[in-house]
Amino acid sequence: MHRQGKIDTVLIKQGIPFVPTFLLGLIMTMLIGNGAIVLMTLI
Repeated sequence: MHRQGKIDTVLIKQGIPFVPTFLLGLIMTMLIGNGAIVLMTLI
């Protein structure tokens, strides 16, 4: 498409990819959630 003149530039995203960030958030949620459940059973 570059040869046809339809595309001048290609943008490349930089930063943390979506999937590792999502997995990290899921793991943190599970750890915090399990910690809250354990605290609730102790009280």
